[in-house]
Amino acid sequence: MLAGNEIAASDRVVIRNAAVGFDATVFDDPMRFDAGRPTPPPGVSFGAWGVHFCLGASLARLELVELIDELLDRDRRIDVVGEPEFVRSNFVNGIERLDVVVR
Repeated sequence: MLAGNEIAASDRVVIRNAAVGFDATVFDDPMRFDAGRPTPPPGVSFGAWGVHFCLGASLARLELVELIDELLDRDRRIDVVGEPEFVRSNFVNGIERLDVVVR
């Protein structure tokens, strides 16, 4: 059971992060715009904020910036080969695979 709904073993459950501010059990009027609503809302454990934010995300971004800077400093080029493969997800957008050639 989830919020009064029976869920079978074969059912899929999708968590919509964008819906967290619309929980009627947490907010008196979830559909009303409230700029003072806490971010993240109470009870949100994972996301782009708070104690569960990926510790390695900033390091990964920095490493990519340094890699590209080094390549450019050495007069190297990065050429895209083929089409990008995008992430198939209900939660995130992005590129899953992008083949490149460094010249």
